[in-house]
Amino acid sequence: MRKNIELKAHCTCLEIARQECLSLGAQLIRHQEQVDTYFQVPSGRLKLRQSDRHGSCLIYYVRADACTARESSFQLTPLQDDPSDLLALLSRALGVRAVVHKERDTYQLGAALINLDQVDELGTFIEIEVMTEDMANAEEALVYARTLEERFGLSQVDILPWSYADLVAMNAHAVDWRDKLRRAETPGRLFLLDGVSGSGKTTIAHRLLADGDPPLVFVPRYSTREPRKTEETEAEYTFVTCQAFDRMASSGAFIEYRHFQFGMSYGLPWQQAISPLIDGRDALGIMDLGNVRHVKQMFPEAVTILIDAPLETIRKRLLARGFHTSAQVEERLDNARTVDAYRGFYDYVVQNDDGMLDEALSSLRCVIKSC
Repeated sequence: MRKNIELKAHCTCLEIARQECLSLGAQLIRHQEQVDTYFQVPSGRLKLRQSDRHGSCLIYYVRADACTARESSFQLTPLQDDPSDLLALLSRALGVRAVVHKERDTYQLGAALINLDQVDELGTFIEIEVMTEDMANAEEALVYARTLEERFGLSQVDILPWSYADLVAMNAHAVDWRDKLRRAETPGRLFLLDGVSGSGKTTIAHRLLADGDPPLVFVPRYSTREPRKTEETEAEYTFVTCQAFDRMASSGAFIEYRHFQFGMSYGLPWQQAISPLIDGRDALGIMDLGNVRHVKQMFPEAVTILIDAPLETIRKRLLARGFHTSAQVEERLDNARTVDAYRGFYDYVVQNDDGMLDEALSSLRCVIKSC
């Protein structure tokens, strides 16, 4: 299969992105409306793309759901005839996962394609693709993609790990659950704690729930990692296989989710998060670092709270746990260094340096009671 380096990101203003394309000397090579029909497949992604100007093709690709520029392996097969029969056949045989409608302008700059997309129901995005075969090697293609990322002013908070199919599936659940919540007589509130590993968010959540002031329903997350020999219970996590997690993710069952290194994936489920709210109860959940902008778009009713602590405090806490390898500690510290990029998207920030647990709990209680 052919390979490229690509990234997808939120684009606040397509017109500004178009001007940047022109200033770089990129050429507009096509404007088109596309309909991508994604099918249910056991691995990778398979879609039939229909364009109003450039024909149809079948595309299969494999790409990690990582929040960065990453390698994608793909195979593209142009379709010469009307794709209606093939679309119907694949829909019956495999099942349709999602249908994505978008308007796309594609600019070319050397080995790079810059796609500016207006996607129905989702918003505006920029997608950068650098063909590996047109560069000296994959590393050079990655460097070029990151150079363009900087030129377009994209930050960590803008970049998305998911495909449009994933976003469409999540958005469909968002529309359904938000409609149910609007029809509730006295809906509750969803409070989501975020923070890097070692920030103390889980400890704070446990203390808050144990005190029962204010009363809250805890939302367990789904996870693929092995349970640790601590006090974790099914009330905190629902442990599932990677295959089961991927099925839930592809169906849109999570408000947000992330795949991390070392085979660890975490997802916050719609069902368990919103059902208590419909019954008039407030709920408390923990979300994945880096997804706050996405959460604010999918479920703006959520109150997002960052539990924050200095980097050196995080390092000491991770080492004190005693069960992380050195590589796992460094991976978590790398995540901690990205927090400032997301800080402005939270509704509240609660400090939890060493010796501040009671103060952090008091601040959090005040936030929840004031909402």
